[in-house]
Amino acid sequence: MIERHTYLVASRLARNHASLAAAREQAHGRQILSLAQAAARLAGGFLQAIERDTLKDVLHEVLQDETVDLGELNAIRDLPGMGRAVARTLQRVWLSTATACRN
Repeated sequence: MIERHTYLVASRLARNHASLAAAREQAHGRQILSLAQAAARLAGGFLQAIERDTLKDVLHEVLQDETVDLGELNAIRDLPGMGRAVARTLQRVWLSTATACRN
């Protein structure tokens, strides 16, 4: 049985060094994660992006629901294009985080 070991590293360079060392040692089961990757792993269901149409539908419902407190965004929740802008922003954040996790 393969034992799993997880190593957390602080930078891309450290990850590359740890990956190279694991390969040289033939360390099967060694998992090397950045802090961002570890956070994504702990987040569970947020490991993959939501489909654009599903995101827009959910945001439309949330923006229309007056019982949902959006804090500072309450004043602009009814503006045209708000759902599209929020969806685009969330997708960009997810993509930038996913790119950071791959590095």
